Amino acid sequence: MLEPGSASGASSGNASVPSSQTRRSDKAPTSGGSVAKTLEDDIDDLRLKLVSRQRKMRTQEEDLLTSSKKTKSRSGDFDVDAELRRLEGKYRTPNEPVGNLDVDELLDLVTNRQPLHALTGAGAGAGTGSNAAGQSAPGSRSVSPARGGEGLTEYSSGAPGYSGTSSEIFLPAARREEIVASIRTVAGSQAVQRDLDSLTSLRVRDSEYDNLMHRALEVFVSAQGQLGRLLMHRTANYAVSKLFEVLDARDRLEFLKEIKNRLSRIAQHPQGTFALQKIISALHDPEHLKIVQEGLRFEVRSLALDRHATFTLQKLLSSPLRGDLKNFSLALLLLHTEPRGTQESLVEQITQEDIDYFRQACLNKHGAMLLTAFIRNCPETCFGLLVHIMKPNLVDAACDQYGNYVVQKALERACTSEHYASAAFIITEALCFPDQTLLRVATDSFGVKVFLTALSQSASVRDKITERIFPVTADPQTQMGQILLALMSNPEASTLLKRAIRLQQDADVRARHVQLIWDLLPACQPLINAPEYERWVHFLERT
Repeated sequence: MLEPGSASGASSGNASVPSSQTRRSDKAPTSGGSVAKTLEDDIDDLRLKLVSRQRKMRTQEEDLLTSSKKTKSRSGDFDVDAELRRLEGKYRTPNEPVGNLDVDELLDLVTNRQPLHALTGAGAGAGTGSNAAGQSAPGSRSVSPARGGEGLTEYSSGAPGYSGTSSEIFLPAARREEIVASIRTVAGSQAVQRDLDSLTSLRVRDSEYDNLMHRALEVFVSAQGQLGRLLMHRTANYAVSKLFEVLDARDRLEFLKEIKNRLSRIAQHPQGTFALQKIISALHDPEHLKIVQEGLRFEVRSLALDRHATFTLQKLLSSPLRGDLKNFSLALLLLHTEPRGTQESLVEQITQEDIDYFRQACLNKHGAMLLTAFIRNCPETCFGLLVHIMKPNLVDAACDQYGNYVVQKALERACTSEHYASAAFIITEALCFPDQTLLRVATDSFGVKVFLTALSQSASVRDKITERIFPVTADPQTQMGQILLALMSNPEASTLLKRAIRLQQDADVRARHVQLIWDLLPACQPLINAPEYERWVHFLERT
């Protein structure tokens, strides 16, 4: 960020200010009469120290110092006067006497200066803070030679704070470009973030503060598309997203409208997605969330499969504000939909294209991540619709390394309430019937996880699965006996059988299941190895 009095004009006679990462104590002063510049690093440190130690210090300028020009923090004996004198003496030039800058002025600079003056019109031109007519612009900073050096500036009294309109601030296009260029560097971006943190710590929110933030925002929206490009920049995105956090509701709305048409591109960018997530987390108004939802809604299907955008969509779905979540969810579920339709009418609108898309999404790493977040947060109507869309491909999803998590999450939600009883029935039926489907899912290393989740979620679902895998009689010649034998001989399925027996609440039913296993164990012995057989014997004896 540009420092006070460091305008691009060469007539000021001041050397350029080093970045905040460079310790000026290791360098000799470059020019006399520029104490505010050379003390910048330590003054920033002192300002932060004052914030932590003197947060409740009197805010009126005449009360900052006592008659002895000393003040003590209420949390410790920190001598501001001695500290400022030490810094002044440390960096004074050989021809400059100590005390050239009054302690009142230095302390006022530390506690009351506006760090974002470079973004709001200060320093425009050649370091004079004046407009083209040679008069000081309201809210700008002007040089005060009587206060010891052209580097130390103060706010003009033309208008208190930043009460003027944007047209009253003299900030040429070249100056704006210079400011924007500064936050594209690591040092400039960090400086703006520090200044924003300091402002929010030192000041309460009032009209002057909001006006200052509005001027900072105007710098970045002055060029068409500039704000969106900065959100995708490697370093500038941190400063711009930090700026959004401190804006008021009016400026946040302007900010979001400025980037609305570029949201999809920002979400797919490796830096832009993190900045956008930070912006979504800072939202407080559902109407603002709707703007983001509208900006992403029409491309939500392609964004769901993108490795960067999927995280933005997850953050959007998990926002407690909700916004227009139903229409946003329907845009993901159905390619062609009437938002006001009932669930029955929406089910009738499902097309083969919708079914094929969700098969692809379930088997995709990023799509599966988004669908799990969608299932957790979507409205009840949308969840029921999703289950109907997934039904033809539930088995494939359950046996997939990514899709099994989607089916597990769907089962978890379906078992949380009686409202979802139909959804739980659809999922369970699809996984348990016919016999070949049951064997495929139960013997798959991913599919068995779905069954294990189902057993632990609901007693009704657990009973349905238990009845399906345990036959009435232990006859290996029957169809059900052969299914149980196949499950006992499979390492993954044997885990499912043992879990089902342990979770059985009815003692008589549990004893009957144990006896079935005992009766089929001799027929199973040739199909499994010795250690597995011993584990079965040990389990049955212990049960």
